[in-house]
Amino acid sequence: MTNASSQSRRSKLPVQPASTPTPVITVPPSPTNVFAGNSAGFSVTATGSAPLNYQWLKGGAPITNGGAISGTQTNALSFVPAATNHTGSYSVIVTHLGGGVTSGVALLNVVPVPALTLTNSGKGLVLGADNGAVSNRFIVQMTTNLAAPAVWVPIQTNVIGADGKISFSETNSVDPLRFYRLLFP
Repeated sequence: MTNASSQSRRSKLPVQPASTPTPVITVPPSPTNVFAGNSAGFSVTATGSAPLNYQWLKGGAPITNGGAISGTQTNALSFVPAATNHTGSYSVIVTHLGGGVTSGVALLNVVPVPALTLTNSGKGLVLGADNGAVSNRFIVQMTTNLAAPAVWVPIQTNVIGADGKISFSETNSVDPLRFYRLLFP
């Protein structure tokens, strides 16, 4: 026999959601120097509860996909090809339900491809240019025949110095006809 007065009572306690920590940026975007016409971009690595949302900023203002810019709401922002008007300070906001965090600023420096001059002096041929992107690498290549398929031979690889000048001297010119090109990998 059961006693009606001994029925159990169930109480309802409010359920508190667990606190979700804000995302953490583990690898921030890095500064980049490129010549106009090359590809450029930034990436960020963040940890936190999924889904993580991204919004890239230029000068503190949100940017959108369009033209040469893609990935504005992903962890990788791309400029294909980069143009001088893309130069600026970039950061990214990473958010999820627990909040958000903004990366530090990374500079994108897109410089025009420098105008080249070639002079013949007592020291041989001198290839020069001003306004290169400091720290960018360049390769000078040479061929003696432009007929297809031209075989380009690298004769110098160097890094653009702190003055932004590109220079190259060729003193071993025994071929009557030589063609040069400058690559910015």
